[in-house]
Amino acid sequence: PPPAGDPGALKPLTGRPARDPAGLTCKPLMVAISLFPVSARDRQAGLPLAAFVFEIYDHDGMTRNLVGFYGDYLRQLAGILDNPLAEAQPGFSIGPIRSGRLAYEDIKTLFPGAVLITAGASEEVAEQLTNRQNVFGSDAGDINSAGLDLTRLQGLVPCNADPAEYAGLTFDSAPPSGGTDAPSFQVIYNDLNRVRWDYSLEAGAYLQSRDRADASGEYYPSMDQLTGEQLAFPNVVVLFANHRFVNSTGTIVEVETLYVEGRKGLLFRDGLLYDITWSTRKGELQLYGPEGAPIALHPGPSYFEIVSYQSTWNPETMTVRFHTPPLP
Repeated sequence: PPPAGDPGALKPLTGRPARDPAGLTCKPLMVAISLFPVSARDRQAGLPLAAFVFEIYDHDGMTRNLVGFYGDYLRQLAGILDNPLAEAQPGFSIGPIRSGRLAYEDIKTLFPGAVLITAGASEEVAEQLTNRQNVFGSDAGDINSAGLDLTRLQGLVPCNADPAEYAGLTFDSAPPSGGTDAPSFQVIYNDLNRVRWDYSLEAGAYLQSRDRADASGEYYPSMDQLTGEQLAFPNVVVLFANHRFVNSTGTIVEVETLYVEGRKGLLFRDGLLYDITWSTRKGELQLYGPEGAPIALHPGPSYFEIVSYQSTWNPETMTVRFHTPPLP
């Protein structure tokens, strides 16, 4: 990308112009945000500010978001909070924040110097997480009361990064050739944990909906409490990765996302589907098309659904179904 001081600089993680190029020298911030219990989603805030989101299998069919912020998100946040017409704000700007998971470390390593924010972590997991800071809840009886506000976010990450460190992905507003129609699709992690994506031509993005863990199969728009808008991502990428349970109870999961290559994946952008492969062999995430050349994302944030290598893709029903790896 152009140097950070260039007014034409692009944010390397989204391919969009940087309103504040100096902000590109600040390290990424990665925050563990809750999806369960279902009531946590009613308080979820801050995802529209993200450059990327990883949805990761947790345990017992549940998932969590690891949300990455980079660039001018503080400027965006200040603008939202200053808007007198904004929706009623939650008690925090980014949250609710939950405890650390083993899988976060390998993903964080793909973004050099990134600061990880969690609401604690078990001793076994905490000793394997680096560059981590804790956020504590405001209510000891509420597991979803931890979050970050604008004041806490300021100065939270060091600003000594080289934007070129985050330039592994490519972006182009023109869709690649060879895509097939994909107006909507589902990712089913569990019968009580379903995600649906519907492409909106007006938004130029896929809109997210989720079930309510009630086995009804009904979907409800995923709303962000900071903006009052449905979550929308120009890119949704399904990454098939090896999952391995570390303990016999299946509560600690290792997800193989670092220093691997030739893994299969699916890219959804512009209402189209592409079969891809992905690699982190060089310590950065890269996506490739069928011919082995880098494949471009649409400029804007990306949402990564990480599923097990045993998971299946049914192109007739447009459904990814997660399959749990065997216990050790």
